[in-house]
Amino acid sequence: MTITPDFLQYEHTDGLNLISFDADHYDRLWHSSNERCAIDAFMGAHAGMVVPRTDVRLYGKGMNNRFHVAGWGAGAQAGLHFTLFKALFLRTTLRGGYIDLLDVLTTGDDADRASQHFWYTQWNVALGAQFRLHK
Repeated sequence: MTITPDFLQYEHTDGLNLISFDADHYDRLWHSSNERCAIDAFMGAHAGMVVPRTDVRLYGKGMNNRFHVAGWGAGAQAGLHFTLFKALFLRTTLRGGYIDLLDVLTTGDDADRASQHFWYTQWNVALGAQFRLHK
């Protein structure tokens, strides 16, 4: 059977939000003599709950459901953290892991649920500012 959009649409429209706790280990690779600039390598693990909002249409009927704790995810990450002038940073991270969605809301009827599981990889680049709250 060919699944076409007029038969079934299934997507996590507002993200597959993994709310996780991360634990990372950092190793300093280089720093300037005044320590205003530095490069750190890091690696670690993450685990937490997955909170999607799933849009399901079966034969054109369905709904965009509410945010809902649908399962869990876990994995590992590694990357580089560049500190610039003590306050700015550029961070690149490669993450990979497993997601197990045990309770996905579908049509809006409480009896209609789905499940899904998969492996993933993700590459992030972040630019930001960092500061200490106390000495």
